[in-house]
Amino acid sequence: MFVQQLNTKNMKKTLIALFCLSLLGIGNNACSQDDKTFKFGLAVEPSVNWYSPAEKKKFESDGNPLKFGFGLVTDFKLGENIWFSTGLGLNTGGGAIKYLENPLDSIGYFLLDNEIIEPTGKFSEIDTSADYISLTKRKYNANYVTIPLTLKMKTKEIGMMTYFGQFGFDLSVKTKGRAVDEGTNLSSSNSPDLNDLNIDSEMQPLLAGLNVGGGAEYNISGSTSIFFSANFHYGFLNAVKNTSKHLIDLNASVGDDILMYTPQQFKPFAISLKVGVLF
Repeated sequence: MFVQQLNTKNMKKTLIALFCLSLLGIGNNACSQDDKTFKFGLAVEPSVNWYSPAEKKKFESDGNPLKFGFGLVTDFKLGENIWFSTGLGLNTGGGAIKYLENPLDSIGYFLLDNEIIEPTGKFSEIDTSADYISLTKRKYNANYVTIPLTLKMKTKEIGMMTYFGQFGFDLSVKTKGRAVDEGTNLSSSNSPDLNDLNIDSEMQPLLAGLNVGGGAEYNISGSTSIFFSANFHYGFLNAVKNTSKHLIDLNASVGDDILMYTPQQFKPFAISLKVGVLF
């Protein structure tokens, strides 16, 4: 009996010692990556972006501009291998659209001092002394505040690596909309500057889309890891307003109502590479 009590006391002392050592980070860390239920970190996210027009006869996607983003990342553990991942990012988006030649239309806008004049319905209400630009190409540049709402399905730690698949949605609020245009001035021989045009009112204030990807985390020490992921972003909503307020058909006669341009629908797409650190 005495020997049994002695062994029990020694076992308790051993367990207490091991627990204390684990708190000090010796042996098995009590705050290891698998035991944490919340992580936060920072990330950068370069991406290749493009717009896909719905009307292929009038518009054409023309180029894949490289954009950049950065922000906060937060992960919440829901189950043994499932995490809810969100955060707050500052991202740039956009794409290039080519306006296909149409012999029946002269698509363009009036420009005065690098500000686009928005028609109110009749030529008589527009300053016709402004340059009329026949548009051939537009490069959209927009800034967004983005909140990803995704699930991460993680593997067990393999060596120092944990792999994951990611699925969910993105919600983005536009903060700025600009454009760089290419076109022909039909009004005069002037060469107006078509860079950094303010088209904020021409773009949708809110975007939503699918976010699918995968990546891996590499444990550096304790609960600190670096991670990377490649993601495909599919936009559900039109990136621009359904009908432009300033793109017009010049073939309308003076005095007649100006015909607003054909409804436009450009869905945003992107492939991004996110790299960051989690604590």
